[in-house]
Amino acid sequence: LLCFLPRAPILPDSLTESWALIAEAAWHGGKPELAMKCLGAGLASEPDNAHMNHLMGVLLTEAQRPNDAVIFLARAADKAPRNARTRVDWAIALVGLGQEQKAVSELHQALALDSNCASAHYNLGVIAQQRGAFTDAIKHYTQALGLSPALVSAHLNLGVCRHRTGEY
Repeated sequence: LLCFLPRAPILPDSLTESWALIAEAAWHGGKPELAMKCLGAGLASEPDNAHMNHLMGVLLTEAQRPNDAVIFLARAADKAPRNARTRVDWAIALVGLGQEQKAVSELHQALALDSNCASAHYNLGVIAQQRGAFTDAIKHYTQALGLSPALVSAHLNLGVCRHRTGEY
């Protein structure tokens, strides 16, 4: 298992943190099944760990399992209520369940926690664009790009929305 641990000057403080590090390395190494097994092992010993629940929720969302993902992301948000990234990831899973209004609420909560959260603005733009609210989408994509100019999909979507509103 040590081969999965990143080279860092500080070792993890707990077995749960070790499982989280191994899971992240496996995930980034293209081994999502191994990552889920590691997260399962870590959550077995510490089921309320916000970081582990968040990672599991993100993995499940990427695996197209939003029903399962929202359970872990809701628990992560409950245990770390001031984490804007968790709120954004929870919103993404909620969209996968067709719960756009709840997702919008979570994204606004993320922005209340961190007004510089580009991914919250981006995802609000995506939802607005899907609803046909192109002017709102333009506003959110523009804010996202102001915070994170490298968001390629925001540039593309912004162009589509501007075209749809007749800006160009």
